[in-house]
Amino acid sequence: MKSLLPALLLLCSFAHAQVIPNFSEPELQPCYGGDEVMTIPNWAIYQTLDNTWDGPRDSTVCIDAEYVSYRLRFNSAQLDASRPVFIKANIDTIAPIEPNTLWKYALNFPNSNILVDNVDYCNDGFCSGMLLEVDVPMTDTTFITREYVANYDGTGYDADVEMCVTYEYPEFSKLRNFVIKLVVEENSIIDVYSPDYQNMMWAAVYLDSVNILDFGNGNPYYIFEDWEHNNIVVPYNQEDGFPSQDAISYFDIYPVPNVVEQTEIIVYLYSQTSLIFEPFTNLRPGLCEGSDSLRHELTIENNGAELCMIPYIDVVMLPSMSYVHKSGKINFSHKSCIRFKFDSDLIVAESSHFVCGTLGEGFIAFDDGSRVTVESNATMTVNNGIVLFDSPWLHGEQWTEIDVFEGGKIIFEDGAYVDSHVADKRFKCLIRLHGGSADLSGLSPEDRAYFVVVGKDAEVDSHELVILGNPAKNVVNFEFNTYELGEWQLEVLDNMGKLHLRESLVLETSKNNRSLDVEKLPAGMYFLSLTKDGQKVQQRVLIAE
Repeated sequence: MKSLLPALLLLCSFAHAQVIPNFSEPELQPCYGGDEVMTIPNWAIYQTLDNTWDGPRDSTVCIDAEYVSYRLRFNSAQLDASRPVFIKANIDTIAPIEPNTLWKYALNFPNSNILVDNVDYCNDGFCSGMLLEVDVPMTDTTFITREYVANYDGTGYDADVEMCVTYEYPEFSKLRNFVIKLVVEENSIIDVYSPDYQNMMWAAVYLDSVNILDFGNGNPYYIFEDWEHNNIVVPYNQEDGFPSQDAISYFDIYPVPNVVEQTEIIVYLYSQTSLIFEPFTNLRPGLCEGSDSLRHELTIENNGAELCMIPYIDVVMLPSMSYVHKSGKINFSHKSCIRFKFDSDLIVAESSHFVCGTLGEGFIAFDDGSRVTVESNATMTVNNGIVLFDSPWLHGEQWTEIDVFEGGKIIFEDGAYVDSHVADKRFKCLIRLHGGSADLSGLSPEDRAYFVVVGKDAEVDSHELVILGNPAKNVVNFEFNTYELGEWQLEVLDNMGKLHLRESLVLETSKNNRSLDVEKLPAGMYFLSLTKDGQKVQQRVLIAE
C-alpha cells in the first residue's frame, strides 16, 4: 500500500503545477524615467533614492531592457552597480489568486556568477532575491499583509531562488506586490530567467479532508493518508478567529480510537510529501480519553523531507513533543522559528546532520527545561539565531540541556548568535560531552557566556536517574547513580512547569536509593530533577490517584 506521509512544515514539492504565463513577447516601450521606468510590458526595472524597493524612484536612471529566449536581459552599465536594482511586476496583469491553493514563486539566474552578495542594503531580511506581499482577509472588510522573502545565497552557478506560499484557508487572498532585488557587478549583462508564479492547487489538500488512519494493532505511529496529493495543508480553525502570535490555532492528533493511557504517537516524514502549516497554526498531541489536562506524547521524525519554513511560521514543540532529525533539510526564512518548550526534545539521530539556518536566517528557540540530544557521530550545525526564554514562575538559573555523544559534534558557525529574553544571563545552555565535541568559535565572546560545557569522556555518562515504579502512588522511589559527591537540589514540577516540591539531598558516589513523599500532590504528570553546579538530570513520573 502506498502511503503519503507528511513532512513537517513545507516541502517544496510541486507535482502537477499549473504555470501562469510570465513574460509575454514584448514590443519594447520607451524609457521615460521617474515612475514610468518600464521597458518590458508588465515589469518595471528601476533604482530608488533610498535603496528600498518602495522608495522614491531615481529618475536619473533609465534602464533599457530586452526579452531574449525567455530571459529578461539588461546591461548593468545603465545603472549604479553599487546599489540594488529592482524588477517589479504589475500586479494588475497577474491572474487573481484562487482560494484554498498553494503557490510557488521561482526565480533563476543563468549567469548567477555576476550577482554580488547584498549585505549593505538588506531591509528587514530582504537582501537579494524575491519579496512577495499578500493581502489576507482577517474579516469581510479588513485585510492583513503577509510578507514573504526568499534570498539568493550567493553560491553556485545557474542558481534558483524559490519560495512556497500558503494562502490562508478558505478566504480569498490577493497578491499585493512581487519584487525582485539584485546587486550586480559593473558592466555585466544581467539575465533573469522566467520569474514566474505557479498555481499549486492540484498539489495540495487541506487536512480536514484527509483520511487519518486508525491507531491500532499495536503500531506506535500515526499516518496521514491521501492518494492524490503530495502536499497536505494544516489550516487554522476559523471558529477560534484569525490566528496570531498571541492566538495560536491548533490541530490536535489523537489515537483512533482514543485511549486513557498516555501514548506515544509518531508521525514519520519522508521525501516527496509535505505538511504545510499556515501562519500561527500548529500540531499538538490530543488529550487522553477522559482527561482535561493530560496529553499524549507526539514525536515527529524526519526521514528525508525538505522542510521549507516560510515567514510567520512559529512552530512550537509543546511539552511531551519531540522532533527527531534523521535526514532531510530545513530551509529557514528570515522570520521563521522552531521553539522547543519545557519538556520537549530536539534529537539529531545517529550519523545524521542537522543544519539550522543559512546566512543567519530564522531562529531556533529554547525554553527552560527543553533538551537537545546529538547522538553518536551526528552533527548539529547552527548558522542562525538561538533564542532563549525562561519560565516566569521559576527563580534562579535555568537551563537547556544539550548532550553530545561519542563522535557527535555541535558547531556554531559565523552566522550564529544568541538572543536572550532572560535578564542577567540566568538562562544558559548546558552542553554535556559524552565523547563528543562542541565548537563555539562562530559565536561572539559575549554570546559564548550563555554556554557551559562540562564532561569529559564517560564521566558525565555516570549520572543516571531511574524512577522505580512508574506510575507511582503516594511515594516516588528513585535511584540516582552519580560520580559527583555532594549536595544536590531536588525539585518536582508539574506538566506546566509549576514548582511543587524542593529540597536538598546529600548524595554519595555510585548508587543512591531514595524515596519522596508525594501523597499531597494531585494525580498527573510531573518531572523530578536533580541539579548541582550547572549539571541537571531529569525524569518524568506519573502520579496515579
